[in-house]
Amino acid sequence: MFHTDLGIKRNHLAAIVFFPFLLTACAETESEGPQTVAEQEAMSQRLNSFSLPNINPPRYDDKLIVPGQRAGNIFLGMTTAELWHVAGYPKDVIQEVGVTAQFHYSDFRVRVRDSDQRVVGIRVYGRSHSIGRSVMLGSTRSRLVAALGDPDDTWSWVDGDTNYFWRSGLAVAFVDKGIAWFDVCLPNIPHQLCTYEPGGY
Repeated sequence: MFHTDLGIKRNHLAAIVFFPFLLTACAETESEGPQTVAEQEAMSQRLNSFSLPNINPPRYDDKLIVPGQRAGNIFLGMTTAELWHVAGYPKDVIQEVGVTAQFHYSDFRVRVRDSDQRVVGIRVYGRSHSIGRSVMLGSTRSRLVAALGDPDDTWSWVDGDTNYFWRSGLAVAFVDKGIAWFDVCLPNIPHQLCTYEPGGY
């Protein structure tokens, strides 16, 4: 059931809960995420420099992940009002340092840019979402690469988890040799922005 009364926005945002930032060190010598509040703000501000498509989002009866575009009915470039109309109100909202906020749902999280209230990132961890019919949570690296080709970049974290990144607008995290989540982001965005972690994203 979709909600259309946007009057809840002020009340809901007034109840924002601030969480400690979770910054995970990279296994390589260089960190893959911002380390200080100033760097977090700078990284968040960079999201304002990327143009977004002007869309009248269509409705799809699927859970397909399309790099650089959408996850099911959630599109990059959607307004907050369009997101709430399609997905309902989020379970939680986290205001990040800088200019973005996260809207949390049961199967995904959405990053919204404060400047124009539009979607700039989607993290998907619901088992019903997939790339095509063969790549979903738990799928292997070989199946992912067979569907998308070799990634443009890869990196590993201290705990052994690995991320694959495609400039078409997708990052994929592997935990215990299976896909743990997908990050849908703007095409040609730096991978640090695609997988930006502060606020628990």
